[in-house]
Amino acid sequence: MSAPAGYGSLTGLVTTAGTLVSAALALGLTWKRRARWEPSEEDIPKGGQRVAGLLTAIATAIIWALLATPTYVPLLTKLAISFGAASAVFLLLYGYLVSSQTYIVLKSPKADAVAEEKIIGGFWLTAAASKLSKKHTIQDLLKGAAYDPDKLWPRSSRALAKQTFVLGYLGLTVCGTIALTSAAVILLVTQAQKVD
Repeated sequence: MSAPAGYGSLTGLVTTAGTLVSAALALGLTWKRRARWEPSEEDIPKGGQRVAGLLTAIATAIIWALLATPTYVPLLTKLAISFGAASAVFLLLYGYLVSSQTYIVLKSPKADAVAEEKIIGGFWLTAAASKLSKKHTIQDLLKGAAYDPDKLWPRSSRALAKQTFVLGYLGLTVCGTIALTSAAVILLVTQAQKVD
């Protein structure tokens, strides 16, 4: 890998440190609390977040170790553009899912308090709920079902919706990070060429 000039015999060390720091940051971000834009339902396991961090760290290490030379700038450019575009597509999919499949449930964790929680609805309703949906909104049906999602959606319907949320989240975070990593390596390589 070509690191910025001026590091002399430490060039390899600086390159390795950059790779390790990038991979560590990708993994570290997976252990943080949920952000507002992450999957809205609490019962979606954080496994998707962990897998996204793992895939991102692996991709970052591979890009830094194997592609960080001037020879690979055209490939890195294609990666940055392709994964950036894919990230935008996943953002649109994820935004649509959040808008169309998220519902509010009221729960009473304590006798004197009511808390709002967001859940993910299914892609298709049960037969009984489907008949009622012609006259009522899904949110109203959920309220009428005492906020029991199993009365509105079959479990397979909700499971598929949840997995689609996870897929959208994975695509958004992994593709976006790979695009940024590729762009960062391009910047590093081109700056090193200018100094040389």
